Amino acid sequence: MFAKRIACRLNYFGRNNYNRLGLVVRGNLSLAYRFTNEKKYVDRYTEFVQDWIRNNPLMRSINWGCAMDVAIRAINWIWSLSLLDDVVLSNDVKRDMYGSLYQHGWFIYRNLEGNRLRYNHNHYLSDLGMFKNYRMVYR
Repeated sequence: MFAKRIACRLNYFGRNNYNRLGLVVRGNLSLAYRFTNEKKYVDRYTEFVQDWIRNNPLMRSINWGCAMDVAIRAINWIWSLSLLDDVVLSNDVKRDMYGSLYQHGWFIYRNLEGNRLRYNHNHYLSDLGMFKNYRMVYR
């Protein structure tokens, strides 16, 4: 799998590109497809995202520990999906991704980060930002 080939550069304990899946957007996989229409970028994207979904079931890995990281990952997925044509992803991939995005929203809704006195720090704002972007997927 693609993710296993880059495993030497991964840090499973927090702030990393693998957990947040920034590679699918900022790593130019979605952008490369958008500019070139070459399917190899979609194949790499699909491989990477499905590997993540398969190895990180809801709330059963370290990658579900912080709602902000979950929100950032969801935002990256949503934007990468918006860059890909709907026809290039198989129905199985779309089903897996939309199902996982639903789980992301469920997790964040139940784990908003803040306290009774203040809901204005960066974690809480990231959580809310995910819901603003969530509307692009679930209208």
